[in-house]
Amino acid sequence: MNKQINWEAWASYFFFGYPLGNARYLKGDDITKPASLNLPVERVQLKPVAQSISNYEYATQQAADVFLHVLEAQLQQRDKFNPVVFLSGGWDSRAILAGIRKVAPHRNVEAYTTTYDGGNNKEQVFASQVTNCLDVSHTILELSDNYYQGFSEQALKESNFSTNMHIWMHDFLSKTQLTKNHVNFDGYAGDLIFRGMKQGIGDYLLSPDSDEFFRRFRVQIPSTVLSKPVYNTLEKLARKALADELAKYPSETRALNFLLNNRGARAVGYSIAAQRKYIEVELPFMNKLLLQLATAIDPEIRLHPDFYPDILKKINTKVAALPSTNSPESKQKGWNSKPIIKHSHSSVNFMLREISGLAKDSGNAAGIVDWFTLDPEKPVNKKREQPFLRRHNQTLESVYLYTKWYRHNQNQLANCNVLSDSFAINKNITTSQKQAFKENFDEIKAKYISKIKALESSHKLHFNLSVDVEAFSISDYYASQTAHENEVDRLIFGDFGEGSVLEAELLSKQIPCTYFIESYSPLLKNNDEFARVVSFFDRQHTEIGLHCHAFSIDDDIKKSLNLSHEWYRNKKKLTEVMCWGKQRIESVLPFSSSIAAFRSGRLDIYPSMELSVKDAGFSIDSSLMDSAEENYFEARSALVGNGVVDSAYLAEVPLTSYRIGDKVRGLNFNSTTLEQVCHLIYLGIKFKLPCLTMLLHSWSFGKGGQSSLLGKNIQTELDEHLIEKFRHLVSFVEQVANTQFSTISETVEATELQPESERCQLAERLNLKPELIIVSCKIEESSLMAITRVNQDHLEGDFLYAFYLLVNGEVVDKHLYKAENTTRFDISTYDCRAEIAVRGFIKRDGDRKPLIARSVNVNLPTRT
Repeated sequence: MNKQINWEAWASYFFFGYPLGNARYLKGDDITKPASLNLPVERVQLKPVAQSISNYEYATQQAADVFLHVLEAQLQQRDKFNPVVFLSGGWDSRAILAGIRKVAPHRNVEAYTTTYDGGNNKEQVFASQVTNCLDVSHTILELSDNYYQGFSEQALKESNFSTNMHIWMHDFLSKTQLTKNHVNFDGYAGDLIFRGMKQGIGDYLLSPDSDEFFRRFRVQIPSTVLSKPVYNTLEKLARKALADELAKYPSETRALNFLLNNRGARAVGYSIAAQRKYIEVELPFMNKLLLQLATAIDPEIRLHPDFYPDILKKINTKVAALPSTNSPESKQKGWNSKPIIKHSHSSVNFMLREISGLAKDSGNAAGIVDWFTLDPEKPVNKKREQPFLRRHNQTLESVYLYTKWYRHNQNQLANCNVLSDSFAINKNITTSQKQAFKENFDEIKAKYISKIKALESSHKLHFNLSVDVEAFSISDYYASQTAHENEVDRLIFGDFGEGSVLEAELLSKQIPCTYFIESYSPLLKNNDEFARVVSFFDRQHTEIGLHCHAFSIDDDIKKSLNLSHEWYRNKKKLTEVMCWGKQRIESVLPFSSSIAAFRSGRLDIYPSMELSVKDAGFSIDSSLMDSAEENYFEARSALVGNGVVDSAYLAEVPLTSYRIGDKVRGLNFNSTTLEQVCHLIYLGIKFKLPCLTMLLHSWSFGKGGQSSLLGKNIQTELDEHLIEKFRHLVSFVEQVANTQFSTISETVEATELQPESERCQLAERLNLKPELIIVSCKIEESSLMAITRVNQDHLEGDFLYAFYLLVNGEVVDKHLYKAENTTRFDISTYDCRAEIAVRGFIKRDGDRKPLIARSVNVNLPTRT
């Protein structure tokens, strides 16, 4: 049976260097066992300790003592073996070598070093200084000029295509000529537990889907090799895979657990697997005593930059003073740059031949390989080659590994494409419009009030305001970054509560609004406190709904509901969680009221969502177009509309979406200008939509700083511009006779009374993907006339026009921006065998970049 590609696993590989967890590249492969390659690094589960070691001197002394004890015990167990150390220029291997010299001074030990193909000879220089200091036999082995061509295919197959990070090990190991009576004391994980590599103080405060984790843990940014739509798709999938993997571990030890279980199991672990074909291997830093000690040390101490050097001093002060690749650059002296062998011209050409060969045989290899990949020199800026060029070539290596895997599994692959399989958004069309800091609100309102009156329409448009009340725990990353804990006895954040903007601008003005409240926050454990929060929003003119956030459920609730890591993928558990949250809200509403409306937070991408919402007793789902997967709504239901959609069992009210070209945008208060909102209201009345639904958050009126992964901004203080924009929006809706504020339930009830033919505007009737420009061509003897027309219903403004003439894929003539929307090309030199196309561009007058481009192919007539 043909199998589907697991694109999350491949996304992880392209960004992190290996699939995360037990993920496989093919869906349906068994993930209950570690990767099919029998990796020698055990998966660990480090648990938080009750009391941490907070004395710096005691911590460093304990670390040194336990490390030396572990080394001594391992040497005694291997007393019939000859110990060796693969000595790099860093701290881990020198700590082991110095430790062996200290606990077993009479034991013969040898050191071996190679280039590591890192672009310099630091490893050899700094390692030699260590062996001279310790009087240890030292052998330096240079890598072969063609080691990559010679060993890559063998290495990739043996690692089950897990990673390409340690291909050099094969060449190095074959040259050592070591035998099975040798044991290498490998420094794997020393940098993780004592140097804190890629860990940070306060990691336990970060949510699993924090942008900070993604920024630190990725090892590649493959934007120069993969086309933009593919890159954006894989990045989105990689972020999701990382969040899912991080969520498996206790927050206190999350980063260390993740690094040990992933960087080890799929990356460094393969290096150790390769070693064990030649020699035995011990992993001193992976000893349980040492790992337990690492988790017991206060992070403020363990992650301090002096911690590891101070441990080294207790092992050997002279070795600790020597420069290393971990030392500040000012102390790294005496080394020279060297070419990176695997990135040599011959190696890069070797990879490109393999990649282009696959492209010729199988097209674009499921969407990964295209012209962008096959012409990798174009995106490289020669003025900033390093480290830009190194990162670029590393991605070429990754595509090379992908092509080898694709060939290896091609016969069992179903038809697939990374974009369509991943519900990716094609972002090749961009808009030059940016939200202005200041808009002329009165002028905008007057313009659209006039346009709506000109329609002479009797249609009534319901305008829904939907507020996510995100009363998260302060330990939730997004909460701590987007809100102030202030009002209502610290139960909810200062963005709402008595005196807040929501109170002043919505509740006190009795504007109908649907408030989606989380039932799961650790701050709201007391039912009396929870009841006060609900009653604050429960007014005669409002509606209460449930907001369930995938990563913000309190640990105690997870325990009581027996939720596993991926509970939200299980329909029964998903339903149980929704029922729990629904019943909690209903228990504190007066007169035993029931709630009908549900909205998810990063849950709506799961296929069982609709059934779970229904089974939990909701009749309205307002989750579509949530920001987790912007366009999954197109596949989640056959009945998708730009308003209320009545399916077999649910009224689905998506956050209203609109399109600019192929780019989907949600109607979100913070990111949408008043001009855009008024324009959408105008289109809603023109096309007779039942409703528009706009999303706000409890933090929507705060000033924004750095944007987070899911579009939420750091809020620092109230933003008067946003408050003013909201007041003018309310004023506009109230002045337009065709619109009225409604809760979502009121909208559903009102539209159910409409005739069947008018009740729902389906996507096909709404034409949510209109052609924004049309380029047409007409041949007149030896000339080609090109015309670009703009869809005035969806794009407004004064435009400039440009045209390219393409022959056999190459641009041969350009007519750049002018006010006329027509142009003429001379095609007298081309015959019918030429592949001719015209690409038309438009940009708004005054913009620097084009807004949209469209191409049209032209067939030349046969000339007699």
